[in-house]
This record gives sequence, C-alpha cells and structure tokens, in this order.
Amino acid sequence: FAPLPFTLLDNAKVTCAYYAGIIISNIVAPEARAVLQSTFSVLNLDQSLIQNPVIIQDITACGPSDADCLNQIASDNEYHPEIMGSIVAIQILDWLKDDGWNMYGDINRNGDGVCTANCRPFSDTTGYEPEMCDPTTRWQRLQEDNGKGFFFSYDHVVP
Repeated sequence: FAPLPFTLLDNAKVTCAYYAGIIISNIVAPEARAVLQSTFSVLNLDQSLIQNPVIIQDITACGPSDADCLNQIASDNEYHPEIMGSIVAIQILDWLKDDGWNMYGDINRNGDGVCTANCRPFSDTTGYEPEMCDPTTRWQRLQEDNGKGFFFSYDHVVP
C-alpha cells in the first residue's frame, strides 16, 4: 500500500485520534494495539508516537474535567497530536468509568456500591436473578467470561 496523501491538518487529526485509540485500547482491549499500530505506517503517520502510548503526565495531573488546565497544556504545546490524543483518551476513560457498562468491574451486583469479591469487568449491575430460582435448592449454571464483556454458561455438564 502506498501512503495516503493527507494534508498537514488531516494528518494531525488522524494522529490525534489514533494516539487516543491506542491509549484506550491498552486498557480496554490490549490485543487491538497491534492492529492500530500497523495502520500508522499505512496512513503515513508519525511512528514515534506509538512506541510508548501513555497519557502525558501533565494531563494526568490536570485530570479529565479541568478544562482550563487542559486548554493551557494544549496551547503551550501548540496542540500537538500526542497532547490532544492524551486529552481525548483521559476524558474517554473517565467517561467509561460511569457509563453504566461496568468496564472495570468495580460496581457490585446490585449497582448500589463497590464490588468487593468476584468482581468482573462488564458484569451485570442490575441485580437480575431468574424467576423461580432458589440458589439453596436448585443447581445454577456457572457463568464464565472472557474479561471483555462476553459472558457464557454451559448448557450441559455431563460427559
């Protein structure tokens, strides 16, 4: 593949988006990092940004909701894609903490407190239980997961 002809502004926007995506994927879906990194060369983007994609320390110090601090850092660094990608990433990761999907698995089963045991990412927080199912007298299927929101139960347990 030949690199696509981007203008300088387009290149900065795409680099910002990809840098934020790589930071987020390191936390949400680490296996996707390699795919995102491979597209940097196809799009002719700055390869140096993907060697250690982390949120810039100054941005972490500001936090995701201090707009004045984040604007100052962006301005001081001339809106460099690495800085802007870090700002986007920290704000998206902050939003994901409270979006209702329980990405970190830190909300308990009833959704009214902190999970303290058997915490699983993306687990149900509604407190749902099947009708007519008394756990003390009836067998219940063990629910397993892949840690990324895919839950499954076995239908048969005999050989």
